[in-house]
Amino acid sequence: MTSFWQRVYDSPWHVPGIVVAMSLAALGYAWAKRRDDESGFARFFAGWLALFGAAIVADALLTAPGSPLLPGDASVVRWLSIAFILLGDVRAYVLVERATRRDEDASRAVVTGALWGALVSVLMAAPARLVPAMQHTPRWIYLTYELLALTQALVWRFAVLPRRADVGNERARWGNDVMAFVAVQYGLWALADVVILSGVGAGYGLRVVPNVLYYGAFVGYVFVRAPRSLRS
Repeated sequence: MTSFWQRVYDSPWHVPGIVVAMSLAALGYAWAKRRDDESGFARFFAGWLALFGAAIVADALLTAPGSPLLPGDASVVRWLSIAFILLGDVRAYVLVERATRRDEDASRAVVTGALWGALVSVLMAAPARLVPAMQHTPRWIYLTYELLALTQALVWRFAVLPRRADVGNERARWGNDVMAFVAVQYGLWALADVVILSGVGAGYGLRVVPNVLYYGAFVGYVFVRAPRSLRS
């Protein structure tokens, strides 16, 4: 029998409902309040807001169960989901890579950040296909992915970014904040999946929290914590 919390989790009021509304509100606020100047990083940040703000809304609308825009072909949904998962990880690493390096080469930062953001997906490709437990219970794929992504975020927060403090206090603090957000998000997802795998339906209710953070809060949080030079 489906638990109450699983019904809540699967409800379209959760995704795309609440998270799309939050995401659009955060994106609209950030776009309206962004600083419109000619500096290279300000232009990059405006492009980042537009691209990844739109991508997360599209993710919720095109891949969430119950969405009126959900494609009918299951294989299409699967590949869309994989693409959006990649974008969801790439967005943080592209931003932090660009923000915390003195090198003003934006293209290099984008490529490097994208590679870091795709790392966990690459590492998961083989075990997701070869480990019987993951084939039988996809929740083990989610949990393994989440633990790897959590580990990567913590390594960046506590080992990689402290070596880049020379970019200035505001940018260094911003990079730390972004990686801390990612770590909390993946930590909550992992905890929720441990609870679900233990047979406790309340884990689905717990998963709502990181979903809201991922879809609805991340873009707004990134903007609010950005250096003042990027906000009006």
